[in-house]
Amino acid sequence: MGGHLFGGQFIDVAENESGALARGENGEPGFEQEAALFAEDFGFGAGGATDMQAFRHFIEFSKVDTAIAAEMVEGGVGGNAGEPMGGFLKVLELFFARERFDEGVLRKVLRIGHVADDAVDEEEDALHVRLNEKVMPLAGDGVDAGIGLLHASNWHVHRPVLNRHTHPTEGDVPFRPNVQGFVQRFFSAYSEYMRAVGIAGIGKTAFGTFAGRSLRDLAGEAIGKCLADAGMIAADVGALYLGNFAGPEFMGQSHLAPYVAGEAGLTGIPCTRFENACASSGSAFYHAYAAVAAGMVEVALVVGVEKMSSQSGGRVTEILAEAGDTGGEVRAGATFPALFAMIARRHMHEYGTTRAQMAAVAVKNHANGALNALAHLRKPITLEQALAGKPVCDPLTVYDCSLVSDGAAAVLLTAAGLGKVKVLGIAQASDYVALDRKPSITSLNANAVAARKAFAMAGLGPADVDLLEVHDCFTIAEILALEDMGFVEKGEGGPATAAGYTALRGKKPVNTSGGLKSKGHPVGATGVGQICDLVIQMRGEAEPE
Repeated sequence: MGGHLFGGQFIDVAENESGALARGENGEPGFEQEAALFAEDFGFGAGGATDMQAFRHFIEFSKVDTAIAAEMVEGGVGGNAGEPMGGFLKVLELFFARERFDEGVLRKVLRIGHVADDAVDEEEDALHVRLNEKVMPLAGDGVDAGIGLLHASNWHVHRPVLNRHTHPTEGDVPFRPNVQGFVQRFFSAYSEYMRAVGIAGIGKTAFGTFAGRSLRDLAGEAIGKCLADAGMIAADVGALYLGNFAGPEFMGQSHLAPYVAGEAGLTGIPCTRFENACASSGSAFYHAYAAVAAGMVEVALVVGVEKMSSQSGGRVTEILAEAGDTGGEVRAGATFPALFAMIARRHMHEYGTTRAQMAAVAVKNHANGALNALAHLRKPITLEQALAGKPVCDPLTVYDCSLVSDGAAAVLLTAAGLGKVKVLGIAQASDYVALDRKPSITSLNANAVAARKAFAMAGLGPADVDLLEVHDCFTIAEILALEDMGFVEKGEGGPATAAGYTALRGKKPVNTSGGLKSKGHPVGATGVGQICDLVIQMRGEAEPE
């Protein structure tokens, strides 16, 4: 029954149930008619038989071991009113292809399935709703239609008493409270229901000190390069996500997202700025990813930009300190060099990390940066030079500290079918800002938590990673990142670096771009800049030694 409707197996039930399913006892439209209307609601069928093939396997019913007396069913949904029927609550296999998987869609599905008012009971045999792990192509338009591969077979809705809904001729049935609860539970594990996302294009400016360039000019260059790399134009972009730490303080300019978007001719779209200190554009990327994965945005442009050189060194230090605990540590006189010096001293005390091991981070990153045409400081250094550098805050020298830089970077996110590099896992986490609130200052817990979540999402682990870009705002920060993310044991980050483990030709190359230490650290651009550097490596476009 039903296979002829859409050129595929639309409804597959036993012959002895087909008559009962065709029409309810009180003469309401049966499953075939409702399903046909449902298909039309989604725009299937307009393209003829070929388009209808896209609707194949839309709903498939299979038996479960449940006996339900027909007299308990209002309206006679299936079976003779005087006899029990041997189980018709089954598996719904849903494919959605046009970004319409929302509560309205689910209402229609539940209407077809005749879901009733009873409370959810996960312990009983039940209705399973799941999206098969296949991509349903849309006929004729060449668009990747895999908008979300959803598997929720662990979600159960038990219906010991089934009430046939009285369906109005137009619109949906009222959204009953129990159904609303089901929807909330259905969407709460959102990550399982989101489509894959890819990076379709990247663009970066050089990082450095550019007295004659504005923040908007830098962002515009990165956006232009990114769009060209993706083979797209401004009109293709559905939303802009801007990462910027302190444009109002550095440049005296607020309202930065539309300000930057206008430079690239992007109007009429959502434009949002994310301020999250050094993670500003990384956070923008995270939320852009979520929007594309959820189907709310088809093409998302993520831009990171900072113009720091417009202020004096002292003022830059003050502005950066605003990312710390201004009511406590900063008020007492601490700046970030002082805070990371405390972290380094404690790490040295607990694990025996040496100044030479921290200096090895600087030597490696300077060597890598010397090969990067867009790096701020293309200057190789020796271990002796690093150790003899001008003191900043003991034990840190000038060679342990990242640079004050101007620069911008951009990436374009789309559904994975159009992206050249697929995002397998992503996570964001936070921790206390003040050091005195942390259980340990030799671990940056947000790194550890985010890494665990991202690895779990990707189904991978540290051993599967070929290279890394990590946040080396200070050399000790790179050592902590290696340890917290599980690439080396706690206390082994320094020795591993000194032994060449993280070198360009080492077992686990880290910061092949030169890192913040050599490539530069325009704070708002750093996260997206790191993503650009990884994409360059993955596409095999990195400059040869």
